Amino acid sequence: MGGEAKDEKNFASAIGHKNVKSGGYLQKIADLRRYGFMEKGRFIATSNSKKIIQPLTNEEKQEALNECIMSVNLWRDLYDRLGDEIPSPEDFKIHLAEIGDRDRAYKEGDTIQNLYIDAMKHYDKGISHGFYVNFIVYMKDGSVGLFDTKSGRTAEDSKHKAEALANYIEKENKKGKKLWGGIAVFKEGSLRYNDSKKYKFDEANLGDDWKFLNFD
Repeated sequence: MGGEAKDEKNFASAIGHKNVKSGGYLQKIADLRRYGFMEKGRFIATSNSKKIIQPLTNEEKQEALNECIMSVNLWRDLYDRLGDEIPSPEDFKIHLAEIGDRDRAYKEGDTIQNLYIDAMKHYDKGISHGFYVNFIVYMKDGSVGLFDTKSGRTAEDSKHKAEALANYIEKENKKGKKLWGGIAVFKEGSLRYNDSKKYKFDEANLGDDWKFLNFD
């Protein structure tokens, strides 16, 4: 009741498993928790899981799905790089290796790509998902700054996240909020940020879109 399973054996049976120690069951539980459908350490549905199963609106359901998909760090990092693009298996492995796991790219690249493609079938970029910014600044005038710090290659690969954040800020400000911010980088002793809806990063020449960040 209320999204909580009191008996693990009954729960396992409900999702198609007879043995609570089987590899398939344990993997399914790990996946449910990885995507944020089930609370860690307990058999309780999360709020996002309830929104997906019993949504009040289609938008609420999609927002919850988006948040669950992007709660998987690897999917979020890949989407920041790739956006809607699905590269060839060879190029996908290169991206995967550059994110930081060369061994998995070599051994499991094709499997990971198939899992990523399947996850992204349920993602709708038109619905905002939770942004994982590095720091939030509350100003005296009531405005709120949202910033995600990057450097080098990570700044270069942040186009999709930067533009999604810019669109999110614009959308929320139309509702009366006072948000600002964007991707931030350190350059020559100063902190600069980009709030453009057409994000570009050239480390040698940041350009006019990169504004100096100060809190005076």
